[in-house]
Amino acid sequence: VDRTRLRAGRLADASELPLNVSSNAADKSLEAILRAEEAMARKDWPKAIQEADQAWSLDPSVLARETQARARTSSNPKEAAAFFEDVLRRGAERILAAPDSPGFHRLIEVELELGILLDNLGEKQRSRPHLEAFLAVRSVSGLSSKAAVDATKRLQVP
Repeated sequence: VDRTRLRAGRLADASELPLNVSSNAADKSLEAILRAEEAMARKDWPKAIQEADQAWSLDPSVLARETQARARTSSNPKEAAAFFEDVLRRGAERILAAPDSPGFHRLIEVELELGILLDNLGEKQRSRPHLEAFLAVRSVSGLSSKAAVDATKRLQVP
């Protein structure tokens, strides 16, 4: 819940972040992910990258990799794209094993984020399947959004 609130920029609504609660590496990794999410909400990108990398070093989970990707989107889009591609390769793990359900919805968001990153990097052909995957799910759900409009516009530009 706190991760979701932090991702939405609702810092005041997030509870006190746990520190050193467990000696378990996976738990410590989740704590670092929460600190990275808080840093991203505050737009403290160096701290977000540091915490995301710490999470990955403690437990190379798909959630840690996704956090690394999101932390690098602005400063190193090529590396962020590579990390998002890794998340998609580990899609089943993202859906089934990550603690923030529903993981499937997050994978669709990763498709969009990767498509936009690749498009911004001028890699139109590589971006296309990711934007199309996002739009396919959006069309089945019948929902409209600014993201869907943006994805559609990006696909229309050769």
